[in-house]
Amino acid sequence: MNQQLMTVIHPVANLLYQPQTQPNINLPTSDVINPQQITQILLGEHVIAHEQCIDDQNQQWYFVSTMQQAFFQDSVGWHGFPGWIQAKDLIEVSNFLPHNIVIHKKLAPLFDLYHQKIMTLSLGTRLYAVEKKDEQFKVILPNQKTAFINCADTYEIHSAVQESEMQLRANILATAQQFIGDWYSWGGRSSQCDDFEISSVDCSALVHLSFLAHGLQIPRMSHEQFLKSEKILHCADLQPCDFIYFVSITKHSTRMDHVMIYLGNDQILESTYADDHKVRIVSFQERMGKSCNFIKHGDKIIWNDEEFFVYFGSLLANKPFIQQLRNDALKNVY
Repeated sequence: MNQQLMTVIHPVANLLYQPQTQPNINLPTSDVINPQQITQILLGEHVIAHEQCIDDQNQQWYFVSTMQQAFFQDSVGWHGFPGWIQAKDLIEVSNFLPHNIVIHKKLAPLFDLYHQKIMTLSLGTRLYAVEKKDEQFKVILPNQKTAFINCADTYEIHSAVQESEMQLRANILATAQQFIGDWYSWGGRSSQCDDFEISSVDCSALVHLSFLAHGLQIPRMSHEQFLKSEKILHCADLQPCDFIYFVSITKHSTRMDHVMIYLGNDQILESTYADDHKVRIVSFQERMGKSCNFIKHGDKIIWNDEEFFVYFGSLLANKPFIQQLRNDALKNVY
């Protein structure tokens, strides 16, 4: 098949390594990680379809590359995640709708003309609003149908991305803390919701969605987030909304494989598979066995049967990068 431009038409679509129908194994009550899960793509986000197939359940799939989630490989540089998505989640388009509003509440209902709920959308979902009336935006969906969403559940992107750095730090932290208590999901990139087959976030999606809810499309994975971060040499120099990264020695990792958000006052916000498998707040002492005043960029930590190197960085301190993200959002370049 020729390459096709396609858009997700459901609240969440799962991107998998293999085209096979998956059981609903990543529910909050389950400790099972779905090894096929790569990431998730939200309604209105774009992919390029390269080929298609039928699985053993007679379900049609497309092999795609993501256009709004990129990762880095030394051999090829930056490129979209490749993987398989069920055909039922996609629609072919000739061009993409612009995005001018974004959902900043953890979950937001979408209504039809008669005020009946059509679906529930996740935080970070971007939409094309054509009219504002009676505290609602009228939006055009990827399938060209009209729907309505409450203004209180959204930010207007052109305003959100022009906030000052200090405003962004405070607002992104407030957004991220909406996920506290939600379950960790391997490859999850959506708010926890019974309507979604797989929901909630992994560590890097917690960071990624919290920025996206303010119009800033940062890299999806922790290693790529680190590559774009301004290095911070000492933990004591961290500001709220800076990041702590781990490289596991125990797992022989060659990439950053965990990211956490610094809240201030020695507190960390993370989505973790460890312990209770939830988004939680912990102290440096609880997570690394020592206060942040005694940890430097690149230190080796041995704690709770784990060995890892710890690094510190800030996306918001990388001013040229953040300015580029602001410009891209204002121009609808994703």
